[in-house]
Amino acid sequence: MSDSTPIGAVTATLGEGYSTDLSVRAHAFRADEPLKDGGRDAGPTPVELLLASLASCTAITVRMYADRKEFPVREINAVAMRTDSGKGKLESVKVVLAVSGEVSDEQRQRILEVSKKCPVHQTLSAGVKIETVLED
Repeated sequence: MSDSTPIGAVTATLGEGYSTDLSVRAHAFRADEPLKDGGRDAGPTPVELLLASLASCTAITVRMYADRKEFPVREINAVAMRTDSGKGKLESVKVVLAVSGEVSDEQRQRILEVSKKCPVHQTLSAGVKIETVLED
């Protein structure tokens, strides 16, 4: 295991079937698989949670930037959609970003550029090293 101190940790505890209880800091939520895949559909799938992370990070990043630049943005909506190979492998993701308000074309272009700077977008685009170890 790495000697570095983790910034944060999410705990996943498998329950009945594929239903997984997740906790991070003081928050608890659940992941599961759809009924057609043998789950109980008690929560989003792990890939859906990944897409939710990207969509929310994109919206938050845009909101922070718009607020800092005092752009007249009223509402931000980000939808992350997946495509896959048919074998369950995530092939690509498309984010559709909707921004409402009296925003100029120049501001809209800058918002699009900034949206790609969210940490989740950058991590997924660059790839990340993953190390899995068994606890003794």
